[in-house]
Amino acid sequence: MPCPQHLTENQDLRQHSLPDTYLYDSTLSNHMIRLLQLGPGMGDDPIRCSLVEKSLDQEFIYNALSYTWGDPTRTRTISCEGQRLVITESLHAALWQFREDGRVTPLWVDAVCINQANTDEKSVQVGIMREIYQRAYLVIAWLGEATDTDAAGFTLLRDIHERFGPPSLGDELVVNFAQNDKLGLPELDHPDWAALFKILCKPYFFRVWIIQELIVGRACIFQCGSEVISRDILLAIGALGDKVRFLQDAEEANTPYDGVSEIAVRSPVRELWYLKSLLDTGKHLTILQLLVKTRAFKATQAHDKIFALVGLSSNVSTDIIDYKESIAKIQTMIAIISMRNRESWGANLLCYVDSGRHADNIPSWVPDWTGGGPVPKALCEGFQNDGLTQSLSKNWRVSPTNKLALHCRTFDTVKTVVQATPWMVPSPSLQDLEKLYSSLSAMEAWDDECWALVTALERYPTGQSIYDAYWRTLAFNTDCTGVEAPEELENVFAVWQSMRGDFIAFYDYVKEMQREAPADGHAEPSKNTNWGWGVRWVMKWATWNWRTLSKYVRIQQMMAKAKRQAKIATRFDPVFKRYCFGRKFCITVNGYMGWVASSTVPGDRICSFEGSCIPFVLREAGYGARCFSVVGDCYLHGLTPLSGNSQMSSLEPIVLV
Repeated sequence: MPCPQHLTENQDLRQHSLPDTYLYDSTLSNHMIRLLQLGPGMGDDPIRCSLVEKSLDQEFIYNALSYTWGDPTRTRTISCEGQRLVITESLHAALWQFREDGRVTPLWVDAVCINQANTDEKSVQVGIMREIYQRAYLVIAWLGEATDTDAAGFTLLRDIHERFGPPSLGDELVVNFAQNDKLGLPELDHPDWAALFKILCKPYFFRVWIIQELIVGRACIFQCGSEVISRDILLAIGALGDKVRFLQDAEEANTPYDGVSEIAVRSPVRELWYLKSLLDTGKHLTILQLLVKTRAFKATQAHDKIFALVGLSSNVSTDIIDYKESIAKIQTMIAIISMRNRESWGANLLCYVDSGRHADNIPSWVPDWTGGGPVPKALCEGFQNDGLTQSLSKNWRVSPTNKLALHCRTFDTVKTVVQATPWMVPSPSLQDLEKLYSSLSAMEAWDDECWALVTALERYPTGQSIYDAYWRTLAFNTDCTGVEAPEELENVFAVWQSMRGDFIAFYDYVKEMQREAPADGHAEPSKNTNWGWGVRWVMKWATWNWRTLSKYVRIQQMMAKAKRQAKIATRFDPVFKRYCFGRKFCITVNGYMGWVASSTVPGDRICSFEGSCIPFVLREAGYGARCFSVVGDCYLHGLTPLSGNSQMSSLEPIVLV
């Protein structure tokens, strides 16, 4: 991956450029690469290396390094070709470990083997990156120096792979709901799970360049310190989560959370496994399909969110790679290319627009792929029926100023938006009880605010009961497999709702007992390891404070009820969380309830574009009549634009700016 320019020892890795003569005598010509050869040494000996140029037209053996360069302010110095070379601590740790391991095979390392100060060379080298990793004898994915828990995490990964075997595409269609005792796996609060997901959430796995590096390599290992595991074993855990429900619960309970962010960032290992499996079968993926599957990945340089995927794309050539071009122009080009593709017109492109996460310098209808991190799940990934998106090459056009002219139906207006958003942190079962109480109280308040708006409706436009429409709206009217929510999910929803109030009552009861306790230092901070499956910390401090048998029975009953509720509620929680992140609950002028993009405001218009079953929120742009900007996709319960209704207008021409 392109990285900061190389510097002399006293320079800041992020800011200064290098002398043209530093280390690189000439610009690499097409199909030429440099390789790093580690010199001998051990222990604290300084790292020494040399560079050699090779043509990819020749046969030779080399390994390729896949890594993240880490904090650019934390640097170390090595000797390369007898000159001082400043590299990041991350790369230094990898080179030191490889020398300790006795790896003498020449190594391709982007930070050293590409002249990062030469934009032309960098553009050419990025264009042949796929071939570089494809030709490598071994791709070494460096996860960083080992921690105390890594060995336990790697051991559990191997055990899971041995128990369930390698997954294959389509396995997720049959879900195993057995619990850990039947599966032979540790309980949810066992420290080995935390060790495993700590590995899968290392910064390495969120870097966009690793996608190509891991997928195309013919042989690949992951290395963390001296610990090594095969690519197939590690990536398999991403797919097994779809097949074995308990693994989803383990991830939910053990994903590292900073306690501050609006959502816990899950590991994107599933996306890596899925993309590799598709490409291994010979599947051709468009640039849009690749961008969709890799939205959570990040890049230091905005261009790389796209350029890192070009080598895997079936409809974009490496000619688009040009670091001198603006990222706004690159993203607009990608959008126009996608609009010309029958499979990606309309909802399949515009659903990835979110004005709340959108740069000001690109058209509103062009998705902004550069952000990375947690993003809302596009509704077209579950609500776009096959065959509904038509080829409309004659019905849209892009002006020289990048305004998109097309046709749509407007049929409603946003009336009210609930400004609070649902709590999306990990399942609180393993979190601080004080924060758990705070988050559940906030969630309860959000639910109350939504319900107050809903009950103000005299009737629902579809004729169904308000309560039925409400719970189906919260679930986007789907179950955990994505099909229409069955009637029995209503009972699960009722438990999911009541569990919050019951836990708040339980917490208040425990706090009351704590206040009654004598101040002798026995009470501990409100930490727990697994309240949904038994609040062990309560037992530790509360036993000495039970003055009557009735209190003992009461707390046991509350804990048992919490356990039963948690098992049931876990069926609704993933359904609710699938699409609601990044969206807000709303009521429309025509009385529909639904979900809209987080930046939606009352007065925004709701429309559907020709040939699409996904509604969208538009905002008048002020550039003239029928000019709008795209706010984002939306879900209105009980409304399918293609089915039509009495309030839906006829197709009209509009312009998206």
